[in-house]
Parts: sequence; structure tokens; C-alpha cells
Amino acid sequence: MYSSIAQAVQGHAQQIPDHLAVADVERAYTYEELAVAASQAVKVLQEIGIKEKDAVLVECTQKATFLILDLACEQIGAVFIPLERKMTEARVCSIYEETEAKCVIAETVYEVAHFCSLTDLLEKMEMQPHTWEAYEEKNPVAEILFTTGTTGQPKGIVISHQANIAIAENIQYGTQMTGQTVELVPMPLSHSHGLRTCYANLLNGSAVVLLDGVINIALFFEMIEKFGVNALDLSPTLAKLLLKIARRGLVKYSQVIDYIEIGTAFLDDELKGKLKEIFPSSRLYNFYGSTEAGRSCVLDFNQMDFTGCIGYPSKNAAFLIVDDEHHVMQSSKENPGLLAVRGPMMMDGYLGNEELTRTVLIDDVLYTNDLGYIDAEGRVYV
Repeated sequence: MYSSIAQAVQGHAQQIPDHLAVADVERAYTYEELAVAASQAVKVLQEIGIKEKDAVLVECTQKATFLILDLACEQIGAVFIPLERKMTEARVCSIYEETEAKCVIAETVYEVAHFCSLTDLLEKMEMQPHTWEAYEEKNPVAEILFTTGTTGQPKGIVISHQANIAIAENIQYGTQMTGQTVELVPMPLSHSHGLRTCYANLLNGSAVVLLDGVINIALFFEMIEKFGVNALDLSPTLAKLLLKIARRGLVKYSQVIDYIEIGTAFLDDELKGKLKEIFPSSRLYNFYGSTEAGRSCVLDFNQMDFTGCIGYPSKNAAFLIVDDEHHVMQSSKENPGLLAVRGPMMMDGYLGNEELTRTVLIDDVLYTNDLGYIDAEGRVYV
């Protein structure tokens, strides 16, 4: 049992050193190469003064080096904070101040007290020894993920290493990953969905291929061919776009795709139907979850698809139905209640806002505003 994603990478570096771990449009890394690169990043980060519990803001590049810096922060015990690419100066400064960050690492230049050019940092990494040191468990906080603020004031969500492992297991077991899984992730790693898909593959010892969206459809299929991709991670928006601009190509590769996982937003029945038509023999997963509680429920809608059903609880999740006073109640289609979920994948809380945290997270149970019920077979409905 690994205690962090960084520790899992080092374990795989010893057991399956030559197995593909991460690839992007520029470079591919085996597990041994990934472990070495993370240790090189550790040394460079320590040279610029990063130490345990320091907050480090890193601009997402949608490349393997972004994950390498994430792993390096884990090894130091620093708190990793992903930033969207080319985020506004005002927003970066706000997060920088709110988290009392030690530095910002980015390609985009930001006017903050401690800015580090990503290009300079990567050049220094290449000059470091090609070895790695064993992971030692340090700061229990792994990262702070900021919401986009599209549905209210942006919030910093504090996530522990324990939660990341539990979420990764939910994805790992929910999708039935194998050691031969090679999953293409065009989803932004600055958001929880894409980042956690990477964590799941790194925990599993399988491979993740990174791509910056799907607009370059020729590159999309080139990466599938080059790395033997057999799984896809998509949002409903990206799935609709692919169906619009590349339906024929999807049909061509449909027999090699073991599964597609879809999350981040509501998946409508029309889109489900189109995906089932193109991928009749693939596992098609729709995950229910949140940044606060990870992916807590999963449905293979190519095998089972009932109106409103979000599937069965994930490996580390348990669902409750409660009334308005948070009392557990018996539920049915005719008598729904509010969904609540518990498990080790929960956030620690909202950064600097205990009052807000207490409104949704009580005694390790996360209470939602989603109305639903659980049927006699244990399937969850919203």
C-alpha cells in the first residue's frame, strides 16, 4: 500500500523500470526516467529555497514536466497548487497571497515577489545527477485545488495524500485498469479531473498520454497510434467535439479502446447513445463526484443505463440518503432525499474557511444538495 503517488512512482521504478509512465507531444518517460526526473526537480526546488509545507504555484503546461514538478513537491513535502495556463495576473496574485506561497513557477511571467521561470528551472534539472532517493513521508497535505469560480467565489480545496490515493483507487478499480492500460488525457491537468486520472494511472503502474485538447485531430490520432492508446478520458464537451469533427476516425479505432471515462459535467442521454453506437464493445464510464470528494460513484452505461442512475459507489465510497436535517432516511424513487457520501477520499476542508467547511463536511461525511435515492440493488440515482 503506497502512502502517496510519488511513492508509487518510485515503487514502479524499481519493479517495472522500463514500462511507459507518462508521454506528451515532446517526450516519453519510463517509470525509472520519471523517478529520476522528479528527484532532479527536488534538488532544483530545494536550491531555490522550497522546503516542507511551503506552497508552490505551478502553471499547467499539459506536459509531463508539470507532473514531474507535482511529484517533486510531494517528495519535499511542499504543497502543490496547480494554476491554469495563462491565468490572469490578478487571479495568480490573489492565490499567491491567499496561500502565502513560496514561489510561482510558470512559462507566463507574473509580477510576484518570488517568480521562477519554468524554462530556467527545466534547464537546471537536466544538469542534476540521474539518480533518485527513496521517498519519505512528510507533510500530510498534498495539494490545494482552486475551483474556477463559475458557480460562486473560487475556493481553495485542501487535499491530503491519503485522499489522493483513495481517489486514485476509485478510478483505478472503477475503470478496471490493467498494467497494459495506456490512457489519453486531453483534459486540463490544472483541474481535478484530468490530474486525478493521471494519479490513478501512476498508482496503477500503467501509462498516461497527455494532450492539450482535441482540436488538432491529426495529432490526437497520431498519439493514439504512436503509444498504443487503449483508453480515453473526456468531458462531455470534448466527447461532443470529437463526435462532430472525427466520427470516422473514432469508428476506426473503436475496437482498440477498452474504455472511455467521462466526467466534470452532466452527460445527456443523446451523447450516451452516440458513444454506445460507436463503441459497442468498450466500457463507457460516467463518474459522479466533485473536487471535494473525488469520483465517488461510477456507471458503465454501455452495460447498464437507467434514467437518473449514476451507478454504484466507488471502491472507497459509501452513500447515504439524508433529510434536510442530515438524518439518515430510507429512500426510494417516490421518496428521495439528499445525497451524502463518506470515505477516505474527502478533502481536508476549504482553505482558511472552517465555517464554510462545516456546512458541507461533518464527521467525515460530505453533504450535497443533489436529490436522489438508492435502490434495492445498491444503485445510486440523482
